[in-house]
Amino acid sequence: MHKRGIIAVSLVILVLAVFFQLNRMDILPKLFSSRNINRAVSVDMQLDTALASHRDKFLLLYDPTSVYSTHGKIELEKYLTKLKRHTESRYFGEIVDFSDYRAVVVHVDQLEVVPEAVIDRLNHYVANGGSVYLAGGINAPNWLLQQAGVTSGSAEMVVDTGVRLYNDAFIGAGSFSFPDDSSSSYVLACTVSHDANVLVTTYNGYPMLWERDYGKGKYIVFNSDQASRKNWRGVFIAGLSRLYDDFSYPIICAKVVFIDDFPAPVPEGKLDSIYNEFLMDTEDFYRYVWWPDMLGFAAANNVKYTGLIIQSYNDRVKAPFIDDTGDSGRKNLVSYGRELLKSGGELGIHGYNHQSLAMEGYNQDALGYNVWESPEDMAQSIAALKEYIESVYPDYVVRTYVPPSNVLSPEGRNAIRQALPSVNIFCSLYSGLYEDRCLYQEFERKNDGSYDIPRVGAGFEVLADGYWNHFSILNAYGIVSHFVHPDELYYEEKDGKTWGLYRKSFGEFTKRINDIYPWLRAATASETANYMDVYYDFDYVTHYLENGDLEFLTNGVANAYLIFRTTKEIDSVEGCILRNLGSGAYLLQTENVSRCLIRFKKQ
Repeated sequence: MHKRGIIAVSLVILVLAVFFQLNRMDILPKLFSSRNINRAVSVDMQLDTALASHRDKFLLLYDPTSVYSTHGKIELEKYLTKLKRHTESRYFGEIVDFSDYRAVVVHVDQLEVVPEAVIDRLNHYVANGGSVYLAGGINAPNWLLQQAGVTSGSAEMVVDTGVRLYNDAFIGAGSFSFPDDSSSSYVLACTVSHDANVLVTTYNGYPMLWERDYGKGKYIVFNSDQASRKNWRGVFIAGLSRLYDDFSYPIICAKVVFIDDFPAPVPEGKLDSIYNEFLMDTEDFYRYVWWPDMLGFAAANNVKYTGLIIQSYNDRVKAPFIDDTGDSGRKNLVSYGRELLKSGGELGIHGYNHQSLAMEGYNQDALGYNVWESPEDMAQSIAALKEYIESVYPDYVVRTYVPPSNVLSPEGRNAIRQALPSVNIFCSLYSGLYEDRCLYQEFERKNDGSYDIPRVGAGFEVLADGYWNHFSILNAYGIVSHFVHPDELYYEEKDGKTWGLYRKSFGEFTKRINDIYPWLRAATASETANYMDVYYDFDYVTHYLENGDLEFLTNGVANAYLIFRTTKEIDSVEGCILRNLGSGAYLLQTENVSRCLIRFKKQ
């Protein structure tokens, strides 16, 4: 027995020695790394032509001579198309038969320019059961606004700031409010009648969004110049979804969190902001504090990270693009990359270095970046990064790219596709200022097979305006898209802010989102792209049966998600899964059939 025990111990020691040697030689990641294979859903079936003809038709009235109104028309058309509505846009002065449409949306600079004959027809349409959404610059009160609920108001619009939500305007957001002037808007300083249901006001109390029944129909009023702005789509859909009962619209149903510059070389030595808090150098803090905390947030609050690899922090924009980080950079790629994948995350790329892929004219001076001389140099840098990644993860398929400082030129995008064709997901910003020369995106699947998945929020410290942006876009698209980067900790002085503060704020953010929206699917960027395939490929119409029940007739795509709002009490469902989100809102998930039936309780 004694000899057998010695042999057993020796075998254990031998196995452990082999394990650690393989690990040191970067062999284990090569043997066991996930391949990140695209499992996108391909849907060939189109909605039956006869069914498609019954799609809800919306009429959008706009002013083709106005830049504001025309821009709004374009933005609202794009969004309504994603909601699977057929939308016709017409000059606001044209006399049309409104009864042909399920709803009419008016987006003009001023309501007073709309001819009296059109106003009369709109009001008659609502009185007889139609739905009208007054969005855009409503300007001074007029006769139509009085029917829509305005009782008094100033002669012109005023600037006010902040937001207050009421009556479950946003799913999950409750009575959220914030006074931040980053949301300043032009509004008509008015009051509304007691029978109007106010959903959103400015922080100081001016009504911004309300609904009012009129006759057999309904008015919705978006009292702001923000109606067609991207960041306010949650408010727009909050009004749209109350135009009539039993309103539904598709969502992506995902939450994705990006970590820029990870895995990447970690600064050597001590930084005061970290050492004073933890008595650790930067590398030890990274390994023993920051990363365990991040993994803890992911495990506790159902988060998957998409990490964006960077090879070097040199400023080189001309070949050769050498591996100049030594063993430390590769060690981080091996250890952190393996742990990221093990946690369910994904490896994407941020670049060979932190130089935005753009030639002259992309704000490089302000960013402190160098200018690339040619697209060929850009492609060579990505090729060098590809070789670096494959030396550790030879079978891993890299699909996601996030541009440094959110700057990416068309030439840079083409260079990435040339050097690393598997990359087909680009993630920059959702909105911002043109002068920053950043890449601003929609949640979009492009004709070339690529995907744009913009980040809506950023930073470990999530403040009220950050929550506002997330709540708005989540209600519009059913997605949370957030990014953080370790640079916040050790490259910039953050006014004395510590990891203790950031840990608390980011932990609260991930927990709050998970608690309020437990139905969101934790996803990597690649998984989100797959969910977007379903979002785009799914198609449907709704139809009432003679007994008043509602059926969804689809093109058979399973696991599509929709928000469904109704004031009726639901008895049962067939062919789909329904989850009660509260206040008359439901999450509808399709099954592998082409019909979903919702039976209402009969009075």
